[in-house]
This record gives sequence, structure tokens and C-alpha cells, in this order.
Amino acid sequence: MTWLIRFFFYSNLYVVVVIGALLLQNSWIFGSEEINQNSTWFVLAATLFLYPFHRVYGVQQLSEASMMERHEFVSRNRTIVWIIAAIGFLATCWFGWQLPLNNWIIHSLVGVIGVLYVLPIIPYRGKWIKLREVPFLKVFFIAMVVSYLTTVFIVDDLSSQVLWAVFIIRFLFLVAVTIPFDIRDYGIDKWQKLQTLPAVLGIEKAIKWALISNLLFNVVCFIAFFFFDAFSIGVFLGFVASEIYANYWVRQSKPIQSEIWFATRIEGSIVIQTVFVGVGHLLTRV
Repeated sequence: MTWLIRFFFYSNLYVVVVIGALLLQNSWIFGSEEINQNSTWFVLAATLFLYPFHRVYGVQQLSEASMMERHEFVSRNRTIVWIIAAIGFLATCWFGWQLPLNNWIIHSLVGVIGVLYVLPIIPYRGKWIKLREVPFLKVFFIAMVVSYLTTVFIVDDLSSQVLWAVFIIRFLFLVAVTIPFDIRDYGIDKWQKLQTLPAVLGIEKAIKWALISNLLFNVVCFIAFFFFDAFSIGVFLGFVASEIYANYWVRQSKPIQSEIWFATRIEGSIVIQTVFVGVGHLLTRV
């Protein structure tokens, strides 16, 4: 595997593509006229800053014994990752400056959650921990924040029923494809005594919870389409196809799978969902 490919995945640059895919779906669901472009660029810029920053900052807190392949790679190339995070920070400041003050007031809580996720400033049992270390909640916080930033944050009409339906749909799908990453980290989480779903319930039960979340995703898609006319038949079928695709890979999630496997198969399900939704949208417009 080439250095460039590993850098793309291990530095968390790939996450920018994943978030970009979710944002792209919005133009087919809501229509481009409903989307705030400055907010969209802000979310992309913040992703370019926060995810590489979280990766390189987190590596510095790990002992050599607890490092996985991605940590060792980033540790060797930390200068470049810091530069990318710095570029992302400057872009975040630029696009953030373009946002009106009421955006910051309305959405400030999500920003606080983002900071708590990265920095150990939560008191818990006599020590300071990050939000990701709070027992059982990491998966749900990630899904909630990403869903919020890629739907509610970038759409101007917060009273729209379609908006909140899509938020719930996205949250359930992201829960389903985030649980396998705790399966990926099963060994290190057990070593660090983190209480994740796989570490406490076991891998098989964690997979069942992911599949249940995807089942609920399908149920809410059905309700949103048939009862609220939230999106076109093409978008609906794209969502259904993505659930089938994601479930196939979720069932195969094991700690022995490579980190690139999880990035391309599990996280890649989000990109594939965008392809399915885009194709469905285009076919129903013909």
C-alpha cells in the first residue's frame, strides 16, 4: 500500500470526503435553494480541521504499547498532519466569519460538544476525560453531531418537517455504521477499559444493535416517504439500497479486519449511499 493512500485514510482526510458526500445528498433532498452555502463550506472546513487535529492530538496522548497501525503512521508523519489541521483551522475561521451571529447562537451547543469530544475537560470519577470516553455514548454523540451539522446546521428553514425527518434518518444510519468502528477498536478499548458496546456486550450483540438501528432507519424512511412526501421515490429507493449494502459489511465486522477495510467498507457505505441516492434522484427526473 502506498504512502499516499495510507496518509489519506490514517490522517482522517478521508472523513472530509465522507462529510462532503452527506452534504451533497442535501441538494437532492432539500433542493439547493434551501441550503446555506456558507454553512456548508464551514462544515467542510471544520472537518478538515477537527478530524486531523483529533487524530494527531490523540496520538500524542497514547503510549507506544497502545498504538495501532494508524497511530504509528500519524506519529511518524505528525508534522504534515498538523499543517493540514492548521489549514483547516484557517478555513474554518474564514467561513465562520461569513456566518451571521444568530447561527452561532442557535448552533453553539454542537460546537461545545465538538470541543468536549476532543479535549479531556469532563470530570468523571476523579479524573478528566474526553466526551468519547463517556461509557456507551461515543457512538451516539458522533452520529448526533454529524447528523446535525450536515442537516439542521446548513438548512435555513428549521421549522421544516422534512428537515427533522432527514436528521433522524441520517442519525440512525450513522449509528449503524459507527458501531463497527468500536468493533475495530475492540482490543485497544478493552486495554484502556473504555465501556463501548462491543467491549461490554460483545461483538455479536453490538452488530445486532447496528442492524436494529438500520432497521429503524428503513422504518423512518418509509414513514417520511409515504406519509410526509419528504423526498422522491428515487431518493427513497437509494436509502433502502444503502441499508442493504451497509448491513452486508456490518455483519462482517471483526477486530481482525484491517483499518483500511473499515474505512472503505463501513465508512464507505456513506459514500455509496450518496451514489445510490444521486442515481435514484437522477433516474426519477428523467
